Amino acid sequence: MDEFILKLIAFYQRVISPRKGYRCAYGVLHNTHGCSGAVKHIIQQKGIIAGWSDIRQRFADCHEAAQTLRARRLSDDEDESERKNKRRERAEWCCDIGTTPGDCVPSECPDVSCPEIPFPDVSCPCDCSWSGVLLRRKKR
Repeated sequence: MDEFILKLIAFYQRVISPRKGYRCAYGVLHNTHGCSGAVKHIIQQKGIIAGWSDIRQRFADCHEAAQTLRARRLSDDEDESERKNKRRERAEWCCDIGTTPGDCVPSECPDVSCPEIPFPDVSCPCDCSWSGVLLRRKKR
């Protein structure tokens, strides 16, 4: 029985696994071999019957690893969304002379600080000293 299951695992590793397009979550999270390799090792060491609890534990650990990776991905997506929103917000600030955010070229603007900007981490994208014009947020 063990030999048959080991052959099935070998077939899976050679034929199916390379075509499915993703790796075992446990292997990805812990930078180690995947579940099929771990199960194969358990069966070689203990047999399918004696190693059954270890096999079940490995699949449970893999499930937890998948949840951890999913949570990290969602957190990374939220962080990226927040960065995009900040970039968009900065782009909406422009000199009040009829320009659009895309028209402001910071490299062409003098190095002037703009105390009128309510956000201290937002640098002035344009020359705020032009004719006493203040920065304002463009309305959508």
